[in-house]
Amino acid sequence: DRKELIGNTELILRLLGHPTPAVRQTAVWALGRTNNLSLARHLIRALEDKDPAVRVEAHNALCWMTRNPTAFDLVADPLADVPEDAPAEARAAAQSAWQRDAFLAWGAWYLDRRPFADRGDEFETWLRTRMRELK
Repeated sequence: DRKELIGNTELILRLLGHPTPAVRQTAVWALGRTNNLSLARHLIRALEDKDPAVRVEAHNALCWMTRNPTAFDLVADPLADVPEDAPAEARAAAQSAWQRDAFLAWGAWYLDRRPFADRGDEFETWLRTRMRELK
């Protein structure tokens, strides 16, 4: 039961590195329901997961954590506006653009609102560098 994960942060964090996308997606879901802003960094990293479903779940988890279901007006499905018969390149481009927009928006949000104890750490350095690369 994925709801049992919510209180087990140590297990959730281990599952974020699991080789199976569905397991990572469940871990991201549970992480969002911890309502622990210090853990949002892991959700932001999950926005760069290789699996699109994990990236979407990371966005959804951040929306849940922040109580903002329409954060940054990002569509729930990166492929919503892409025709089903569109070439693979068009589908990949839409997913890439959504991922970039989500990462930049949530990264800026995190930098503005992160807990004071988390400021100036290694994650912040990585995040700022990654955001500059994507701009």
